[in-house]
Amino acid sequence: GKTIKRENYQQMKAKLQKGDMLLLLDLDRLGRSWNIIKKEWQELTDMGVYITVINCPIINVMPDENGNISIDKRLIQSIMFELLCYLSQKEVEKISTRTKESLKARREAGIRLGAPPKLSAEQKAEIKSLRGIKSCKELAEIYGVDASTISRIK
Repeated sequence: GKTIKRENYQQMKAKLQKGDMLLLLDLDRLGRSWNIIKKEWQELTDMGVYITVINCPIINVMPDENGNISIDKRLIQSIMFELLCYLSQKEVEKISTRTKESLKARREAGIRLGAPPKLSAEQKAEIKSLRGIKSCKELAEIYGVDASTISRIK
C-alpha cells in the first residue's frame, strides 16, 4: 500500500517476533515511498525478523548456521535494496504525474469530473413538469447531469 497505516499490516507487524520470517511478494508491499520502505525494513530487521521478497530473492539475507551474513551478501543486498526503493518511489511519482495529466486533459476537453451535481427540489419539480416536452437527453444537458438521473426523476 501507499501508506503503512493499514490496519491489517499493523496487526501483522505487532505479532512478529525475533526469528520470524516475513514473506513479501514484492518490496513495495511495505510501502511506496523510499523512506517508508527503508524505515519499515530497518524496524523489522532490528526486531530480528527475516524478510524474504519472493520476486527479488537477491535482497533476501539469511544468516548462515553460525548466525553470520557475509559482507559480500550484505553489500549486494544493500545496493539492490536501495535500487528497488528508488524504483518503487519512481513508479508512484510516474502514476501521480500520469493521473494529473489525464485529469487536466479531461477538464480541458470539457469533461466534468467528480460526483454528479445534486439537483434541488425545485429543479426536480421543473424536470417533472417538462415530462413529454423535452427528452431525457435534452434535460440532462440543461441540468448538467446524466440522462439516467433525469429518467429516475421523471
